[in-house]
Amino acid sequence: MTLKYTVQTANVKVSLVENLALVDAKIDEFRSSLQTSERQVVGLDIQFVKTYGNLNKGKFLLLCVGSHCLMIQLPDSNAVTNTLRKFLSDESICFLGTGMSEKVTELGCLYLNECGEEEAMPRVNCKTGVEVDYLAAKILKKPNVEQYGLVELVGEVGNGYKGTR
Repeated sequence: MTLKYTVQTANVKVSLVENLALVDAKIDEFRSSLQTSERQVVGLDIQFVKTYGNLNKGKFLLLCVGSHCLMIQLPDSNAVTNTLRKFLSDESICFLGTGMSEKVTELGCLYLNECGEEEAMPRVNCKTGVEVDYLAAKILKKPNVEQYGLVELVGEVGNGYKGTR
């Protein structure tokens, strides 16, 4: 399912993939939009969906390049396709987000499972996760920016965003 939104003046395309069989085609499409961008930077997050009793119902991998976002529902088994595993392990891509140490650890739990086999298969090996505040502090040459929250960081970068928390 693909939805299009307008946020202020930006048109945002959000693709939701709930079926692992469709992931490869969406990752290939996503990779092509990444190749047309100036830098190989992908926004990354993992969100858990809670149910009654605060139990984890599932988890979603969120990937963003420019105004294109891809939401992938990850299976309970932690098995992913080879295309997704290779994409997340691609060292030429900078994966950017908050809490990246935890996100990289979580990604390391994902593995390739071919033909329903339960044996150990190659795992996701994301080595290029970078904290967004760290990168902003380095680019802006302002070490104090590393202590900012996301809203303050966006304001510092110059978008003038004054969103709510």
